[in-house]
Amino acid sequence: MKIIGIICALSLCIGPAWSVHVNPRGSGEVLLIPYYTVNNGLNTLVTVTNTTAETKAVKVTFREGLNGHPVLTYNVYMAAFDMWSMAVVPSESDVAGQVGQVTARQLSGDNSCAPFLDKSGTEFTTEHITDGPDDLARLREGYIEVIDMAMSNGPPIGWADLGGSGRPGNCEQIEQSWDVQSGIWGRGDPLRYFVPASGGLKAEVNLVDVANGLNFSYPAVALDGVFAEDVFFHSHPMDGSLSLDVAANEWVQQSGGQIPQTRVFDSGIDAVSAALMADQLLSTYALDEFILGQTEVVYTQPTRRFYQNEEAVLPPFQADPMQTACDVATVSASDYGGSLVQTTFYDREAQADVAVQAICGSVMVHQLVLPGTTGHPTITASNNRIVVTTPAENLTPSGHFSTTFPQAVPLQATDPETSEIVSISGLPVIGLVLTRFTNQNAQPGLLAQYGGAQSLLSIKHEETAP
Repeated sequence: MKIIGIICALSLCIGPAWSVHVNPRGSGEVLLIPYYTVNNGLNTLVTVTNTTAETKAVKVTFREGLNGHPVLTYNVYMAAFDMWSMAVVPSESDVAGQVGQVTARQLSGDNSCAPFLDKSGTEFTTEHITDGPDDLARLREGYIEVIDMAMSNGPPIGWADLGGSGRPGNCEQIEQSWDVQSGIWGRGDPLRYFVPASGGLKAEVNLVDVANGLNFSYPAVALDGVFAEDVFFHSHPMDGSLSLDVAANEWVQQSGGQIPQTRVFDSGIDAVSAALMADQLLSTYALDEFILGQTEVVYTQPTRRFYQNEEAVLPPFQADPMQTACDVATVSASDYGGSLVQTTFYDREAQADVAVQAICGSVMVHQLVLPGTTGHPTITASNNRIVVTTPAENLTPSGHFSTTFPQAVPLQATDPETSEIVSISGLPVIGLVLTRFTNQNAQPGLLAQYGGAQSLLSIKHEETAP
């Protein structure tokens, strides 16, 4: 048996790179933005940049945090070296039956061509939610997919070009091209004037606490090598079905100048999951009372929805979708003195501490607190949040923690050269840690607040047996 350990951060991978892989330079064909939220009055600001000289058709899809259903989707036709900026803000709903309820709305002052999108404010919708509650709370947090569908080699280059005016040459023509009666693409030829995508997208994300003057900046996860050779896509701007399952089903390992090794999976979504796989997640926490330290951990599972429905759940997940839709996770905290302490989480329904950790849904937040903490001040006020209490009173309030998945079922692939079965352990989880501090006397009478974000570091393991 051979065991390979691979350590990756969301923006850095040390070890093998694969055909579907996290690009350490932060650019790629697909961007996964691990978290958006408008809870607790937060705003999410996103900027997507086309770093290439090509004109691109880019799909942007917001997915709610419980089961990853699309709540807003559209296309942006990005000219060479173009940038697309948008903000997600809390807003009151205009939808009949939900008027006045707090929801999420996207705003944009960007001139790039986004046909059919109301840039002055587009409210997220429950239209495509097919399971669980359909209340607006589900829309207020989740994650974002950005997909480089295709590259133009024809008239759309001029239609999207911003020229000297900073406005698209003919965005109206792009929108008309989707007309089902007279449009080139709407009549059934959406690939006309396009060739395979070239990648090179990158994104910057800022979670802004407007009321407290805080900003949490974190990177998107960039995937490269996602599509099979000569495969590309171009779907209607309001079609949110295009997603990660269109990926090629092969990994090609290229490590340290060695001969490349191919891994073949049953499906493309397995290849994406393997690229995101984490057997262990590592980061630091800070709960120092003298600066009112707060730490929250966001866990995002962007491929989870492809492995479960009302009838079954598939590896690597084990959760029963008819019960909790949660997978077992163990969180251990270690102070800088080296003490290892097992933690528990607070079950809001049972009103008691429970010994088993859980990561539930597509987006989950763990809020770390010290024993005896009351009121649980929160950064995100997530609707899918667990309070994680460190049980040792003498635990150093600053330290590091790890999250593991003891019940996950390994993903399996085949090495076509040796016919070996390869198992990759863990769960496909990405995420970030949010930390907030308050200095109540930065200067006499002056209160100062600070916020920061960092990516979770992940470790994955591969096992092969004859």
